[in-house]
Amino acid sequence: MQTLAEAYARGVAAGEMAMQTDIKGMIEPTVKNMHIWYPLLASHDILHEIYALDCERMANPPDPYKYPETKGLPDLVREERRAFQETTGYSDVEMAYNYSWHFYITRRVQTRYIGMAPPPGECSAAYIRNSTEGGPLYGRNWDTVISDWVNRLLVPPRVAADGKRVMWMKGVSFSIFLDEEPEEIFPVDPLALLPAECTEHVEDAVEFLSRYRDFWGPVNCILVDKNHDSVAIEKANVRLGVRHSDDGASCVSALACLHPDMKAYKEERDRLSIERRGGTLDEMLDWKVWRGKDKRYARLDALVKAASRKGASLQDMANCMLDHELPWPERVAEAGHSFQDIPLEQGEWTSCSHSEVLEGPNRRMHFYRVENYTPCYDLPPILIPGVGVEIKPEWQAGTRPLPPPAGTPRPLYQEEYPNMRMMF
Repeated sequence: MQTLAEAYARGVAAGEMAMQTDIKGMIEPTVKNMHIWYPLLASHDILHEIYALDCERMANPPDPYKYPETKGLPDLVREERRAFQETTGYSDVEMAYNYSWHFYITRRVQTRYIGMAPPPGECSAAYIRNSTEGGPLYGRNWDTVISDWVNRLLVPPRVAADGKRVMWMKGVSFSIFLDEEPEEIFPVDPLALLPAECTEHVEDAVEFLSRYRDFWGPVNCILVDKNHDSVAIEKANVRLGVRHSDDGASCVSALACLHPDMKAYKEERDRLSIERRGGTLDEMLDWKVWRGKDKRYARLDALVKAASRKGASLQDMANCMLDHELPWPERVAEAGHSFQDIPLEQGEWTSCSHSEVLEGPNRRMHFYRVENYTPCYDLPPILIPGVGVEIKPEWQAGTRPLPPPAGTPRPLYQEEYPNMRMMF
């Protein structure tokens, strides 16, 4: 359990992140878009509803007998929020948006209302233990619609992996219309409570996170333990499925499932959401998008398994993440694609991708990004050395050097919890 001082420091860090990513500036356009995406909410005061829900959440702490790791947690949550407000100057309503927007949209809106279109399928991630680089490999794509806000964040980190052997997680977006609502609503972050003894073996962490399933997600995520074993977790609001790995390799992609039970549940909810709108599977854009994401996920899974079987290099991981061999939507990387008849610039792009050696003497990252609507896979990567690593001449072929520091600070590359790390 954290101390009050640690909770305060966490609030300061959260506040600094909120200011770097301009959370406050996102409120007005987000509320405006909510009224468009969810017509039945057009007359709702979205911010008031988020604030009311946030107050309700804070007033309903979990039973410490059922969840013993949460004993004393409410005081720590209040201390974190005090630090957040002191750091940002946000009002109570603005702070509620920061802490409860995601909970509101996933546990109160998408469970009760059906939007005009499914959320964009952001992100894919992969992990391969069987590497030829002297350390395991990590790959990640950020898929978005290109905007000024996105462009401000396409800044490469100044250093790559620090080489520490830690349990870590990487999540990508996931949601289901008409999903179940959890019984527990207090803002508990189970990752902050994960005991140290759960970090050696991934199954122990899975058991802990399953017990706290009401408090986290929805998300598809990779979880890697200190022994380099991994699982892929597909997590709805309440339900979850765990895909185990035979050789330590795992991957996830947004808005899709490969676990049989989760795949069946999601498709059943998908069909129900279309039926309630009076549509058919053939005519609804949503169905095309969702099944397209299924194809992308299956493609990435096949590529990662093949690379792992042979022993993967850093370039092999990049080839998995930047795959564009097959027609869209079966490919992994995107370049302005959409099922709608819209300009290329308004489609979905793999706005940035990076592949990285996490441990050992060859720690380095290949950072790819879209530039002037040129797909990231058509540009050479930026080479970024790991912490304390000198760049070797043979690494430089086909890469670009790290550019001078940008004026805009890059958001946090990873978030540290007491006993694990969240990758971004």
